[in-house]
Amino acid sequence: MLCLILALIPGACVTPYSDLPGTPLAEMEENYLSVFTGIPGFLGATGSAVIIADGLAVTNAHVAEVTGGLHGITASGKMVGIEVLAVSEHMDLALLKVPPGLGRPVSIAKPLQAEAAWAMGTTNGLVAPVSQGKILNPQAWSCARANACAEHQRQNGLMFEGGGGGGYSGGPVVNAQGAWLGLVQGIYTELRDAEGNSLPTNTPILFAYHAQDVLAEVQSLLAQHEADMPSLLAVLPPQE
Repeated sequence: MLCLILALIPGACVTPYSDLPGTPLAEMEENYLSVFTGIPGFLGATGSAVIIADGLAVTNAHVAEVTGGLHGITASGKMVGIEVLAVSEHMDLALLKVPPGLGRPVSIAKPLQAEAAWAMGTTNGLVAPVSQGKILNPQAWSCARANACAEHQRQNGLMFEGGGGGGYSGGPVVNAQGAWLGLVQGIYTELRDAEGNSLPTNTPILFAYHAQDVLAEVQSLLAQHEADMPSLLAVLPPQE
């Protein structure tokens, strides 16, 4: 548990694993990777990733593009190498190659308005690595990037009100049953309505891509690279 040991050093990372028992996030424990660059948890950036198939994981492009090389820590404390396979042109999403044999089947659900939800990240110790809150908006949108908020540049997802911080990017949001709802893309302190008007908020809001949209984009990335899609660990819900 190198990252946990280094948590005693100011600026070191804190993994969420010890905080998962008794929460719905325990269902995602084996599919979560604490991601870091450089020396494990020290002098490097931190983030998160979700294992979606044998040998494959996803995170945000802005996590994967940090220089210094990517490494991960599993729930068992094993340190693993991570390779970036592809980066989406449409979403802040990167497809990662991870060692085989990690992860297990998980279920996917559609987020519901005001339902309880949980998220986790690998943080700097100043922010809790596990967050509990509620779905503020199950059908929200985010700007593709700064000053890129035209309607065709918006990205669909959910808004989670419950706190969080640096290191949550690329991590999962789950419901009370532990079903995977979405992949955290960023933390926002300013909200706007469909017309662009500012909305009041007292706490940071996590924006996450819908889990189904993430998997659809992964399939597109694999098709572009003429690679076969491995058997998904995520179990899709029945179509309504």
